[in-house]
Amino acid sequence: MSIAKKMMDTLKKDIRPYRTNVANSSYMYLVGLFPLQLVTTKEQHVAALKVIEKLITFINEGNIRDEGIKIYLMSLSEIVADYERKNYDPLLFLKLICFYRFL
Repeated sequence: MSIAKKMMDTLKKDIRPYRTNVANSSYMYLVGLFPLQLVTTKEQHVAALKVIEKLITFINEGNIRDEGIKIYLMSLSEIVADYERKNYDPLLFLKLICFYRFL
């Protein structure tokens, strides 16, 4: 048995009381399509925004009855927001408006 497998088995025993029903099929399917990991490149950022856009459209069309999709969307949104806080000036849009206004 590998060291990683032993660690996961131990972790599974340790967190048993904290499990939720989040790990339903849609949540796990989404994680398989676009894993929940740090966004570190512009390409990952663009891809994550596309996933978020599709999920929001799906939810707004009234198709949501699945907590797994909502939880995935919230988690991915936090990851994207963290990337944007680190890589973009939050006032850039306002600065551009002011700049072009006075040309």
